[in-house]
Amino acid sequence: MIKENDVLTLSDGNRYYVANKMIKDQIAYFYLVDIDTPSNIKFCYEEREDDQINVIVLHDKTIIQELIKDFLNKNKEEN
Repeated sequence: MIKENDVLTLSDGNRYYVANKMIKDQIAYFYLVDIDTPSNIKFCYEEREDDQINVIVLHDKTIIQELIKDFLNKNKEEN
């Protein structure tokens, strides 16, 4: 299971810090920040298959915009 503050290496070879995690509609979504290039961010979700975890990078701008709003609301509620 992927947690906040973990470091993941994606298929692009870059290492990403898990800056935030949120469960929405029973799916775990992540806000990832490239450790070497902080302006390189990714929004991903977790997919489980045969006890293996796959991280799927989202590319749909509509979904990403919705997730940004949800992450911001989550952070407001926590503070």
